[in-house]
Amino acid sequence: MNTRAISISIATLIIAAGVLLFFGTAVGCTKQNAPAADDQPLPDTTISQALDGTPVETADAAPEPTDATASAPDTLDAGEEVTAADEPAPPATEQANIRLAQALIQAQTAPDSRWRRGKHYTTVNPAQPTDTPPEKVEVLEAFWYGCPHCYGLEPYLQSWDPKKPAYIKFTRVPATWGPVHQLHARLFYTLMALKRPDLHMVAFREVQIGGNPLIGRDVAESEDIQMDFAKRHGIKEEDFKKAYHSDEVTKNIQHADELLRRYRIDSVPQMVINGKYMADVGSAGGHSQLISLVNDLAAREHNNKP
Repeated sequence: MNTRAISISIATLIIAAGVLLFFGTAVGCTKQNAPAADDQPLPDTTISQALDGTPVETADAAPEPTDATASAPDTLDAGEEVTAADEPAPPATEQANIRLAQALIQAQTAPDSRWRRGKHYTTVNPAQPTDTPPEKVEVLEAFWYGCPHCYGLEPYLQSWDPKKPAYIKFTRVPATWGPVHQLHARLFYTLMALKRPDLHMVAFREVQIGGNPLIGRDVAESEDIQMDFAKRHGIKEEDFKKAYHSDEVTKNIQHADELLRRYRIDSVPQMVINGKYMADVGSAGGHSQLISLVNDLAAREHNNKP
């Protein structure tokens, strides 16, 4: 191997190590484990301050949400186990017991019968207002492009979204904890403003599979890297810049930050159902289970609407 080849190999290893170091801090995808501003060559100012002078407060540390019922989990199930009597029952009583048992079996196998509050999901106390019409049920997903767990959940959400019940309004909320998260949040909202939701999963793959964190050494370089990504996927430079620095995108970042603070979200991915319930892949028991849990809680909320 010649000297030039050795130099290229060493440079490749250095770049790979840098990428691993960047995302190695995101194990668990929590606010505490996310890259801190002091560990990054980005300024301490928020992305909005750096770009257009609009302050965006990052989520302050807050205690875990209080769940007054967590100590005594309940269930969406109904009824108690039916035990057989030692003595033969009269025909009428036997028929009544059979009908009761059948009713209980139907209740136990109902779609929402397996979920227990305090185990599979928690309640939000107090419940938060939603941004949906009265007839709709709001479902939020908090995510971050640098989180491999969010990337793992995304295919399930992509499959569920077009088939979900019409009464569910699904909204993605990017993490805004620090400058790195806010840069990714600005990219997400820019893509949405440009009517390119198809690039959401592409951005995930770019970061998680392609090894491009879509972040540079500072705010300006980060914008250039993200603009290059957009241009490679058919977005004109002037359109990208206009949306990237727009009031709409800045206000969306501010609103996302407000939602994370209201729900005290310090890890992603996290699902919030109708301002009342929170769940994640771990609590639900898996990706498919989380989708089922969201559907069942949303259905209960829809059925309880006046």
